[in-house]
Amino acid sequence: MFSMSGAFDIRSFMDGYQHEQIFYHSPLEYLPGLQDRELWNMDVVLGTSNWDICFDANIKLSDTLEAKGIRHWLDVRKDRQHDWPVWKEMFPHYLSRIKFN
Repeated sequence: MFSMSGAFDIRSFMDGYQHEQIFYHSPLEYLPGLQDRELWNMDVVLGTSNWDICFDANIKLSDTLEAKGIRHWLDVRKDRQHDWPVWKEMFPHYLSRIKFN
């Protein structure tokens, strides 16, 4: 699984609306209590930059994954904007990491 910038908590976009699905679409909420063994088999990449508007959310998700012992790579691109040019760099790099059996 790879992301190229991400908020990981959609509550701030819901204008106070409450629904069970909001919980399940917010990894920062559901991951701490999740015990699915497949999590530890995943290869997780969190792509961000130090100028990314979602930088803090990526740090929080990395901390959550670290606390659970889930293997991941927090890829922080230095001095890059939250925009298409950095994602264009990230995408082929992340795709090249996929191993097909």
